[in-house]
Amino acid sequence: MPLQLIKSYLTNRYQGTVVDSLKSNEKLVTCGVPQGSTLGPFLFLVYINDLALASEFNVRMFANDTDLTMVSDNYRSQQTKVNCEIQKIDNWLKSNKLSLN
Repeated sequence: MPLQLIKSYLTNRYQGTVVDSLKSNEKLVTCGVPQGSTLGPFLFLVYINDLALASEFNVRMFANDTDLTMVSDNYRSQQTKVNCEIQKIDNWLKSNKLSLN
């Protein structure tokens, strides 16, 4: 029952915009979390929570803000490692239909 409730909350959602008095055509939203909703922040955290498993970065998340850090004594090896880990994060974002802002 709870799964069906969440499923119904996330499916058959449409999005459009109004500028002055002109309305756009509405489009079906096929992924993501409803913005401005009560459950939105919770569902967003559920949606993005496994980002920390995608790479070896130390990941800290708060609301819609994410901090990726890594510590090393060697600049050259760290530079290579960070570039590799950024690629892993990019792959995770793409597979989850997200973009980095």
